[in-house]
Amino acid sequence: MKHLPDDLIGHSIRLLLGTGMRVQELLALMPKDISEDGSQIHVYKAVKTVGGLPELGPPKSRKSRRIVPVPEDYRGDALYLKQNAGSIYVWTSSKRENGLYDVGSFRRRYYNAIKGVTGVRRLSPHCCRHTYVSNLEKHGVPMELIARLAGHSKIETTNGYLHTQMDTLENAV
Repeated sequence: MKHLPDDLIGHSIRLLLGTGMRVQELLALMPKDISEDGSQIHVYKAVKTVGGLPELGPPKSRKSRRIVPVPEDYRGDALYLKQNAGSIYVWTSSKRENGLYDVGSFRRRYYNAIKGVTGVRRLSPHCCRHTYVSNLEKHGVPMELIARLAGHSKIETTNGYLHTQMDTLENAV
């Protein structure tokens, strides 16, 4: 975490890891969606790719509309995004009339940022959600709450995100 850049992409990656938000939700964030103290993020829209172009739309499911609590250790990242946001969205594109940044461009910046971090494999931004869910499970958070925090409609979906670590299994025994 400390080796990620101290810029928009670095703070965005940290926030994805700390909140489990989808990249599409992050790209739809406006500064006003982040609370003044950085403790909450209101997710009620997402960027969709339609005909190769980014469009604003609803989140993936009804349950995806949620208020995401930001852990204390990640509130500085949320505030960084709020204070260093583009003119419309946190991630604003000057190339598009609607100002929306596209997922592909974000992914390229994400891969460039993690390339410089020793010991980090080239995993997709979506893997941040898997890490978030696995960390919550490791800390004993009930599956129903994990599903709600991740914006999943079904616990079965959340189960697919779990990558239980050996120390979690050993502690359970």
